[in-house]
Amino acid sequence: MKQTKTFEGTSLKGLGDPTRDNLPEIPKALQRNQGVLYTATLYFPDISPKSASRAFRKEIAGYPALEEALLATNWHPRKRFLTPLQQQIIVHYLGAPLL
Repeated sequence: MKQTKTFEGTSLKGLGDPTRDNLPEIPKALQRNQGVLYTATLYFPDISPKSASRAFRKEIAGYPALEEALLATNWHPRKRFLTPLQQQIIVHYLGAPLL
């Protein structure tokens, strides 16, 4: 029997999933597929993009609930891009980035 990971009590499956209604709105800058480097520089604007990306990945790895929710959306730590759903999950756990 196939099991799906859950977030806030429901599974993350796609557009028709009620879980998406529980996630916060994300800024216009994050409403499309973005590179991890771009998103990382929004969260860590005072350091170089490469260092920001490294710090962002460490932040995700240090937050087990966030990492589990991202893994439920087919995210992998080595992926270079984040989908809008993955960015919504990140905003839910880390708050909105500096724009």
